[in-house]
Amino acid sequence: MRLTLFYVGIYFRYNSLIKERNKHMSFLPKGYEPKAAQDGAYLNKFPKGETRIRILTDAVTGWEYWTTDNKPHRVLDAPELLPEDTQKDDKGNYRPPKQFWAFVVWDYSEEKIKICSVTQATIQKQIISLMADEDWGTPLEYDIKITREGEGLETKYQISPAPKKEITAPIATAFTEQPINLDALLIENGNPFEEVKKNA
Repeated sequence: MRLTLFYVGIYFRYNSLIKERNKHMSFLPKGYEPKAAQDGAYLNKFPKGETRIRILTDAVTGWEYWTTDNKPHRVLDAPELLPEDTQKDDKGNYRPPKQFWAFVVWDYSEEKIKICSVTQATIQKQIISLMADEDWGTPLEYDIKITREGEGLETKYQISPAPKKEITAPIATAFTEQPINLDALLIENGNPFEEVKKNA
């Protein structure tokens, strides 16, 4: 009985904090504007079909490019010059960095807390449209369904919001038990999971 009351307390405390924060904060950093682009704990590739997530934190934004050893490198501002180890396309040109958003989500398909990194401009634009819609607003208050169709250059993404609802107690508990420092994504060799432990 005491354990049940403990989890109920976490559930109501989390939802109360989210509601209070949403009065004063935005999902995206203040002054953010979209710009043209010059493993189990991460969700950065969406499979065909529908993926349902619940966004649990505000986003960290920056620029991402991939190195020749197939690792992502993220920086706050778009680099003027790309390092020599940046991946190249079939014509030998450096692949340009993409603007990324990173935020913590609940992945319903695996019932797991993950870091979702979005570089797809079509997904970003649709979320911004939802935020601008007074019927929806911040994406922290409802589930989002991301539907992917096609392959390669023909890939298309469709965003559908689910009716607003508070997160469930199991999600609130998992979120509380898995602290994540998203700012560590912008540190070279930073680990958003280890950085929390170091700062604890």
